[in-house]
Amino acid sequence: MIKMINKILKYIYNVILLINNKYKEIYKTKLKLVFQFLPANIYLFILFIALFIITVPKIANNYTSTYSVVTAAKVPGEIVEKGISQVINTSDNNRIDALGVTFSTYMRKNNSFYKILIYKNEKVIYEKKIDASKLKDNKEVVFKINKKVDKNDVFKFEVNPINVKEGNGITILQDMKGNYIYRVYKKSDFYNFVIIFSIIFLLLFFVFNYLINNEKIKNEMHFYKLSLIYILIALFIYPPLFVPDSSYHFNNAYTVSQSSVIDFVKSYDFKVKQKPSNIKCLEYGTVNKSYINVKDKNDIINCFNSKELKQMSYKSRINKKVAYIFSGLGIKIAMLFTNSPMIIYFIGALFSTLSAFFITLYALKIAPKHKRVLMLITMIPVFIQQMCSYSYDSLLNALCILIIAYLIKFFSDEEKIGLKDLIIYLVSIIVISIIKLPYILIGLPIIFVNKDKFNKKTKNKLLYLLLIITLLFIAYIMPKIGGSLTIADTSGTGKRGMSLSSLFDIKYTIKLAYHTIKSQGTVYLETFIGSLGWLNGADMAKIFIYSYITLLCLIVLAEKQYFNIKRKYKIIIVIANILLIGGIFLSMYLGWTTKGSLIVEGVQGRYFYAPILCLMLVLIPKKNKIELNDKTVYTFVNMSCLLYLVSILYLFY
Repeated sequence: MIKMINKILKYIYNVILLINNKYKEIYKTKLKLVFQFLPANIYLFILFIALFIITVPKIANNYTSTYSVVTAAKVPGEIVEKGISQVINTSDNNRIDALGVTFSTYMRKNNSFYKILIYKNEKVIYEKKIDASKLKDNKEVVFKINKKVDKNDVFKFEVNPINVKEGNGITILQDMKGNYIYRVYKKSDFYNFVIIFSIIFLLLFFVFNYLINNEKIKNEMHFYKLSLIYILIALFIYPPLFVPDSSYHFNNAYTVSQSSVIDFVKSYDFKVKQKPSNIKCLEYGTVNKSYINVKDKNDIINCFNSKELKQMSYKSRINKKVAYIFSGLGIKIAMLFTNSPMIIYFIGALFSTLSAFFITLYALKIAPKHKRVLMLITMIPVFIQQMCSYSYDSLLNALCILIIAYLIKFFSDEEKIGLKDLIIYLVSIIVISIIKLPYILIGLPIIFVNKDKFNKKTKNKLLYLLLIITLLFIAYIMPKIGGSLTIADTSGTGKRGMSLSSLFDIKYTIKLAYHTIKSQGTVYLETFIGSLGWLNGADMAKIFIYSYITLLCLIVLAEKQYFNIKRKYKIIIVIANILLIGGIFLSMYLGWTTKGSLIVEGVQGRYFYAPILCLMLVLIPKKNKIELNDKTVYTFVNMSCLLYLVSILYLFY
């Protein structure tokens, strides 16, 4: 049976290879003049066309909501014989470009038809037939109007049935005042900006493809250096404070920037002497603290030009100080020549980004093999998002990549371990333990390195240090074992945080694991690759997300070099990384899960970069099962970067 499956898979693979080879023959014709700017792999070319078709309408329909009735209070009767009418609020609006109406289908398929009519001063300006069978329950349908609004204009919409039978109709939800649920849209203030920059990014994508197809890019290091162009663009077009918890991290970095060196080394409490009173202007694009998009270009201009600096004194308590050294330094330098919150913010973020980038670049340099795997992880859109933020995950992720690169080096037969390597390795482990202690498990495999790689005395000292760090981890987790003890409630509501003793109920624990995986499994995959912003539905195209996951699986099968380590040690490494993943879930269960919840809340896919990378390396087979050339990998990552930048534009502007 297994042989038959292998034979079928091999046949399919050969067919795929044959089709791709036929496509490559285009590059031997005159069409090469055009196709050298496009993906050289037919499947990536098809993916590019699919993403193009998905993305262009989102750019063209780049609307922003100006008014909405969105809070449903009741479900009125289905619209059967008599239609409904709703006046549209157009106050403070100079135009309506689209109207969104939320239909309710009673969670069934309705084979009925309706007509929507939109009026301006009792004159029909828009009408469309609606097929109820194609509607999704409680989902908004957007109708394009594109009309200017004068002061005395009155707009309304009607939804009228067309021979609808009872039990086969739809309705529209209402609020407490009887208003039907609708939303008014107008073109974004950044409409032209989004289109122009999308075209610029597309041209950049073509240039990168030209370099890839004409073999101007020599290796992963070369490609990663060029990718700094994409990363810096992402940094400066991503709105401030849109990355999860960015306000908290920015405040910490600012506090570190205002402390003296002595205070930084000694104190847990910092006394800060000044803080720009206009720092709040960075919160543009927020609606009730829900980060959606930037609505007004004047918010950016005003925040950039704001110069006021109010002297004030306050105390701030901060841990994980070391995680904010680079961003704090950037803020401190910026404040030497400006009081503009916008400039201060982006210079601090620039220092954080560049520090993470160069650590990762160094990791790629020292890794003697598996550079493609490392690069694929570091070029994931959400990985770049974290790199470009004030989050301590920016430094944490980079250091984890560095540790893994060193482990690849340590386990390579031809590589020697020098004192410099050990010092950098241990300093990285210590910094990781300060930022997020459980992640020290990433460094565990060093104890399995052949002792001939370094002298016995050095290895013993190394083991002692790792033992101390392990004891620190145990000391960290032990207080949580008490029946009523939980991690401090970080939400401030007193309603979050579960006790460790609740997991002693095996039936409950199994049920918790089942419901968590069932309801959140796809969320973890999507937030691992391309869920941007505050997890409010700002996702990149699903076809791209799952294509990236597929490529990560294929790259494991395609690696020609083997991770040379004994099988029993591999098993230990697998167990250690599974424990780390379990520890992440445990941490969020103890500190963030709502009491009584049947799922572990707050876990995001981006927490798993380090353990997933370790598992990928350990699972590389002795012989590569498929062929996957460097051009294909570079082309896919290039496409990923293009989609990431364009997604930022249409999602947030």
